[in-house]
Amino acid sequence: MKQGTNESTQPVRFGLGLVSLGRQWGFRPSPPPSAEEARLLLSFAVELGVTVFDTAPAYGSSETLTGVFLRTLPSAERQRLTIATKCGEHWDPARGATWVDHTERALRLSLARSFELLGAIDVLQVHKTTGEILRCPGLWRVLDAARARGITQIGASVSDLEAGRLACEIDSINLIQMPYNLRFSNLAPIFQWSSERGKQVWTNRPFASGAMIHEDPVPRADAYRFVLERSFTGVILTGSANRDHLREDWQDFHRALAHP
Repeated sequence: MKQGTNESTQPVRFGLGLVSLGRQWGFRPSPPPSAEEARLLLSFAVELGVTVFDTAPAYGSSETLTGVFLRTLPSAERQRLTIATKCGEHWDPARGATWVDHTERALRLSLARSFELLGAIDVLQVHKTTGEILRCPGLWRVLDAARARGITQIGASVSDLEAGRLACEIDSINLIQMPYNLRFSNLAPIFQWSSERGKQVWTNRPFASGAMIHEDPVPRADAYRFVLERSFTGVILTGSANRDHLREDWQDFHRALAHP
């Protein structure tokens, strides 16, 4: 039986970012979960009612583990989910580090690998987006190929206002992903630009990668309320790889929705 809330009518949904599934990350990085622990986390998330999952090639083994889990789901259950991945930042398992390459060849290889691991992909985002990258014809040839393979939404993951403004101005970009929290609100203008152009905003790092939990703790619900004060349609992504923490995140997100 589902534990979760039907979020289909809510303008802002809860999403699970999966970087911690595949590699160490965050304010206090810890080893990623085992394959079985990852399966249990994803299964628990679906039982809660989470429908948005955000992964990337740069997240280590995250795409692999997510794809293995997705193949266990009945078709109807999988169709309820929104699976997002990225292209442009890559993972080197030998070094345990990422590198950035937005050349057309690298993007095509990355996309092919993501399809192989995940199966169907609903959202493809350009990782580490800059204004220069968004002006590159090779990028758009790859994104056109992605749409031809059934990807219905294209996004740009940005960390500066120049890239955010340009992404908002490009009609074929459907959503902008960006960090936004009490400690980092520099990208706030993107909310208005996106709204004016009818685009979604996906925010990440609501707890500043965990710093707001471990340093001068802020109640989780208050951290969500800060983001929800903005008028936007989209997703708030949290990144827990712990089932108990995920349950708390889910409950506090909905507490913040119910009591602004």
